[in-house]
Amino acid sequence: MSERVMGFEVEIESVTEPIEVEIMSGTQGATTLAGLNDTLITSPQDGEALIFDGTDNKWENKEIAPTFTEAEARANIVSGETLSVLFGKIKKFFSDLKTVAFTNDYNDLDNKPSIPSAQIQSDWTQTDDSEVDYIKHKPTLGTASEKDVPVSGNASTTEVVLGSDTRLSDSRPASDVYSWAKAETKPTYTASEVGAIPTTDKGSVNGVAELDSTGRVPSSQLPSYVDDVRTYNSISDFPLTGEDGIIYIAKDTNKTYRWSGTAYVEISESLALGETSSTAYRGDRGKTAYDHATDSSRLTTATANGLYKVGSTAEGHIASLTAVQKADITALGIPAQDTVTEKFIMEGSLTVNAHSSTIHAMMGSGEFPFPSNKPNMYVLVDNTNIIVRDIDVYKQWSDWDVRITYFNPTDSAITVTARVYCKLI
Repeated sequence: MSERVMGFEVEIESVTEPIEVEIMSGTQGATTLAGLNDTLITSPQDGEALIFDGTDNKWENKEIAPTFTEAEARANIVSGETLSVLFGKIKKFFSDLKTVAFTNDYNDLDNKPSIPSAQIQSDWTQTDDSEVDYIKHKPTLGTASEKDVPVSGNASTTEVVLGSDTRLSDSRPASDVYSWAKAETKPTYTASEVGAIPTTDKGSVNGVAELDSTGRVPSSQLPSYVDDVRTYNSISDFPLTGEDGIIYIAKDTNKTYRWSGTAYVEISESLALGETSSTAYRGDRGKTAYDHATDSSRLTTATANGLYKVGSTAEGHIASLTAVQKADITALGIPAQDTVTEKFIMEGSLTVNAHSSTIHAMMGSGEFPFPSNKPNMYVLVDNTNIIVRDIDVYKQWSDWDVRITYFNPTDSAITVTARVYCKLI
């Protein structure tokens, strides 16, 4: 190849390093270049240009650093345009690129297309190709024929195969089994390799607790405060030497003991069951007695003294009391005239002042059945607020004088009517 510098042609066989051309004084041809006389210049490298430096008044190879302004609109580049124009056009193209151009992510795409619901078929039944939801080139699906299921045994060619079909097998060819699984000597792994607990950690310090045959942690692997109570079938099964701070229970007697240092001592004297003053009564029997005493079917209301018919429950409780009527007595065959139990003597009215006692005398003629038996006399008044404190009977000539002492505890006077009776039996 050749390089022409200031009218001089220089033959260069290959360019692997910078070349130097010496410009001597004088002129050659009609072309001159100021500043190159007696100057040694080096050919520019990639990205460099030979540029005259007016400050130092010399030519130098410098990197090309064009200045440019982004173009106002995108346009294709044209051969022969200056670097500033070319780079301005390129800058415009880069500025107009969106994020998706660099991320290649669909989510960064603006104005992503969306299919209106009216254009979506749920069952592919639209056959009118003028409609927006019509789908072209739909695949044609075949029609599945019905197949019978055998009641038992193997299926025929027109039936569905059951899982119990003898032609099915769970066996697999040897080629499906890994070689290590078929090898006589299997690989071994450490506990840490498979995430297991080493056997040496079981029941050891800083390890894990074991479980006994009942699924519980053995007492030997528990702190002492967790195992403060120990139960044995009987005191004869206790350890020969006990431990301080441990409570021992004998199940046959339910008694509790502690170790004194030389022997087992009962913690507190247990109360035995029995029916004496020094024993405890059986709880089941006590509950039975309590239930019997509090049976809801029993009679719980007080009843005045009198003659009653009694109704009882199966537990022996009095369930009801019904006053005996005259008809109840005559029904037993007793004549009616023999059933009179009391006799009306007389009656009278009286007003009793508030908070006071009053003696009322009533006179009557005739004979009292038992004039000398005062307890057989009683008075009924028609007001429950009046209290009858006493009754006396006196015989004055042919008349009887009945004196009744009343008491009125209320704040106002009360008028009452009293009827006097004499019991005959």
